[in-house]
Amino acid sequence: MPEFSGARVIENEFASTSIDTQQLHDHTSEIQTIAGVCVCCSTGDELLEALRSFATSDEPVIIEATGVANSLKLLEKLVLGDVFEMYNLAHGIFVLDASEAAEHTKATLEMYESELQAADTVLVSKTDLVATDEWEVLRDLIGAAGADVVEPVYDGVCDSSLFSVPSTMLDFYADFEGDITPHDNNVNYTIISLEATVVEPAVLQKVWPTLREQFGLRRMKGDIADAQGVHWHVEATPAQCRVEPGSAEALQLVCIGERAREITKDSLIQGLNHA
Repeated sequence: MPEFSGARVIENEFASTSIDTQQLHDHTSEIQTIAGVCVCCSTGDELLEALRSFATSDEPVIIEATGVANSLKLLEKLVLGDVFEMYNLAHGIFVLDASEAAEHTKATLEMYESELQAADTVLVSKTDLVATDEWEVLRDLIGAAGADVVEPVYDGVCDSSLFSVPSTMLDFYADFEGDITPHDNNVNYTIISLEATVVEPAVLQKVWPTLREQFGLRRMKGDIADAQGVHWHVEATPAQCRVEPGSAEALQLVCIGERAREITKDSLIQGLNHA
């Protein structure tokens, strides 16, 4: 959209290393990364300071939160920080993975209930990877869970004109009758370097449920290389571990969860060898 052509991006990574920054730099000239914390629960002012620094321009600012962020906690932080004296809230987007949601519909909708209700638009990514009838059922269920607008994303493309519709997220926040779920400050992360290490995608997918249970993991993302030297990008959530062809130079996995710091490269390799 032309009105977003000059947008600045604040990218938040829970880990101290950003995996997505280079991809974002390909689409925007001004990006600020906040790494090592989740901005919705951090006691620091990293996000507020970034927003204040960008407020000298009239160009829009996009906040790309972590995969474990809580939208209502984030809104609460912005309200208390008087951010809306400098900015108008244009639109709130929540992204849901179509194949994951279709396979684990009940658990997914329960996990993200308040996110679906608060968002102005729910984007369902990778809709092209599920059958048409599955998508139609999923769309109706997401709507029944409280989402106002549910938009499919086919091959990375969606109807971006929806983002011009004024946001109602602050109204939802003000009228929210439930307790805003506190973010779990016990969540931590670790980064496992896998340079010169062979990790077969199918084996990692097989061992993911064990790792998730053993270390209380919520997310795992990064890149691995198989025995043929082919690179694969990893995106794992409580519901699944997705592995797709990748091209990143840095071979590493970022693990996020209650006991993520207990994972070492040796323990990961041991788990893979016994899978």
